Amino acid sequence: PWNPATTRLVLGPPGTGKTTHLLYVLGEYLSSGVPPESIAVATYTRAARREILDRMLAQFRLTVDRLPWVRTLHSSAARLLSPIQGRFFADADWQAFGQSYGYDLRDRQASQPADDGTLWGWRLGGLGGDDTLRAAMEWSRLTLRPLADACRYGPWRAAPSLESVRAFTQRYRAYKGTHGLIDYTDLLEAVLRSDARPDALEVLLIDEAQDMAGLMLAIARAWAAHCSAVVIVADDDQHVFGYSGASAAWLVDLARRVPTETLRQSYRVPRLVQTIAGALITRNRHRVRKAWAPRAADGTVCRWDAGRALAEAVRRVTRDDHATAMLLVRNRVFAHPLVTELRARLVPYTCLPTGGVYDIERRTPRGLVRFVDAVATATRLMEGAAVPWAELGVAISAYVPAGAMCRWGLKAKLPREGVVTMAQLAETLLAP
Repeated sequence: PWNPATTRLVLGPPGTGKTTHLLYVLGEYLSSGVPPESIAVATYTRAARREILDRMLAQFRLTVDRLPWVRTLHSSAARLLSPIQGRFFADADWQAFGQSYGYDLRDRQASQPADDGTLWGWRLGGLGGDDTLRAAMEWSRLTLRPLADACRYGPWRAAPSLESVRAFTQRYRAYKGTHGLIDYTDLLEAVLRSDARPDALEVLLIDEAQDMAGLMLAIARAWAAHCSAVVIVADDDQHVFGYSGASAAWLVDLARRVPTETLRQSYRVPRLVQTIAGALITRNRHRVRKAWAPRAADGTVCRWDAGRALAEAVRRVTRDDHATAMLLVRNRVFAHPLVTELRARLVPYTCLPTGGVYDIERRTPRGLVRFVDAVATATRLMEGAAVPWAELGVAISAYVPAGAMCRWGLKAKLPREGVVTMAQLAETLLAP
């Protein structure tokens, strides 16, 4: 389905600059006279789309209106189908649907597309009740595979029965039809069914292609058939979204059929990390072999549990006023205990992408400044100094959610005048 005469594959190991290379390719096509409006950049996540778009605007001095197809596939589908008939399935609709048929649907916010391009994405680890039925249905739709495959091969801790998933799917479709509702996967299915595509499309670039499930790839292939050039940027070794229906097997096959280039210099991964990672990844026999060089540093590899990793990060940051630390987690579920511990230690932090683990103000730069000020206030208190009550109130509100302030009655307990010491604060907060 991919034309070798017009398609090329770019494999980018970790830190080799896949996005930078993508921008270089874009620059080549723009310089050759291809109008920006005729170039589509299909990204897997909204974060990737934002990065590429921002860099294109800065590097090529273009305006957003001249780049209408630098989008996620969900966003492109919505634009192609506009105006959209029907209302999007919301959390309240899931609740009503569950009540109508007696389903226990505990996974909140599942009606919104996640950053990984699915409707349930990172929430998989927290599925409960009948959420697995919904996830199996969505897995089947995204992979273009039968419901039986979803039950048998999906990443479920306890595989649901085919009969239960089939009944759930039929009821879900009927409920949507009765109430005039649609979901985000409906958009992708409608685009594929109608063969809708951007007008005058000449060049298609696909970013992080290893993470796209079958439905998304089917749309990309349909668009590619009408393009004079297709560039697929991916790394089968960095394929991590198998649980949402993606597979890197097609990339291994594609590398044998179309011209393939490997980016060979990593600017991020040091030697020791590359050596260990390389030894591990070779256990996967169904992959594209690649030769690439690490950056000129040895690096350090330690095997720690989450608690030790967090303690080490905090130790390094607190030891050096100019140091920062990044903690990467598999998905946001695993970030909750880390964030809880950071709060307890009064360590300032930000969550990326925005949205974070806790919906509190310090996600913004301004909020981070308030949090740092709060830490300074707490430090002076611990050292025995007296601080103004008003300053203490601001400090507490910087890291205690508003709901907790009300439940604990902190606002009522904190005077508005005078100064306070640590002993006075404890006495005030412990008062009935």
